[in-house]
Amino acid sequence: IFFFITFFHETWIGVEIAAIFLIFTSQAWNLAFATYESVSAIPIELEEASGALRLKGVVSNGQDLVDQEDIRVHVRGDGKIQ
Repeated sequence: IFFFITFFHETWIGVEIAAIFLIFTSQAWNLAFATYESVSAIPIELEEASGALRLKGVVSNGQDLVDQEDIRVHVRGDGKIQ
């Protein structure tokens, strides 16, 4: 913050740019911490349910991810979906 204020010779533009820098920095930290928290805090109930339903944890190499390869929407000449 001191850098921006002194770089612009203690004018209001330096204070404004410092505020913008702080806003974007706080947003980046918020996203980083939210991502970490969402990954590290999986509820126990979700783990128990996945174990009871015998769900796989990871799809290896994308195999069996999509059963049907042709997933496009077909549109007739009158604009109605087939």
